[in-house]
Amino acid sequence: MIDHVKLLIVMGNLLIGVVLAVHLFQAYRRYASPPLKPIFFHVVFLNLLMLLLLGSKYYDVNMGSDVMGIPDTLSGVLRNVLTYLFLIGFSYASLGAYFAFLGKKVSPTLRRWIGVATILLMAGIFAELFLAEGGMPARVHYHIYENIAGVFIALELGLVIALPIKAGRLPEGKWIKVVRAYSYLYISRVPVLAILLIVPQPFRLLLALLCLNAVPYLWYRLFMEPYIVSADSHPAEPIDLDGIALQYGLSPRESEILGLIMAGKSNRDMEEALFISYHTVKNHVYSIYRKLGVKTRFELHHLVSTALK
Repeated sequence: MIDHVKLLIVMGNLLIGVVLAVHLFQAYRRYASPPLKPIFFHVVFLNLLMLLLLGSKYYDVNMGSDVMGIPDTLSGVLRNVLTYLFLIGFSYASLGAYFAFLGKKVSPTLRRWIGVATILLMAGIFAELFLAEGGMPARVHYHIYENIAGVFIALELGLVIALPIKAGRLPEGKWIKVVRAYSYLYISRVPVLAILLIVPQPFRLLLALLCLNAVPYLWYRLFMEPYIVSADSHPAEPIDLDGIALQYGLSPRESEILGLIMAGKSNRDMEEALFISYHTVKNHVYSIYRKLGVKTRFELHHLVSTALK
């Protein structure tokens, strides 16, 4: 009975994870806020990892090598490959969120090093197939890959601890609050999960899984969404379009479109309001992005709103 309850809890949490991922993806498409994309992938990889663990448990209990004809060593290697790919995925997503919050990107050099580390990690996993079972190399290999997951957990924790410190150097106070809320909520999972050790099953599993998916949901609804909605609306101060046009070399039409963007108008809205084609609107928007050195509307709102202060 308890095993069935656990199964329902895990499946329910996976459903919550799917809903959260869809919500984050839609929010990213609508607002183009840079941190939402890596956080979306973080949620996806975390829930894929939970799905893998659930599938592995089902395989061990109900199927196994006797039914499928797959040697235990090979199934263990394939399981480890998927596990560490998902771990690398959500660790890279955490790194991407860290830089996105600070207005930066993961450098090509760092991406290459991550790629090399991933290849070496995968090669090390497959090396198990060629090690004599019970020998010293096999035992060393086992202990390394049983504990290396802690490296990924420590990396993520280190990033969320460092983020509020780095956020203090950001220019906008409201954005600093959003960034720090993200860090503090993610850090709060550590003591909560530690407290759960004294909670009996299946409540321990229920609370632990809800904690994992509830944190990004609460952060988005309570902190991120209000911020980007306010940034997407017309700012309280009037925009000095002439001053911005002069500073960045905008044409009169580009200055007009910038005003409509800051008023929250979509490309389709501007097409109808200005009686020009959708393609022409996109060309003007791209030109504005290029001249102001931004890539998304979120960055554009942030730049102009900062310039108003």
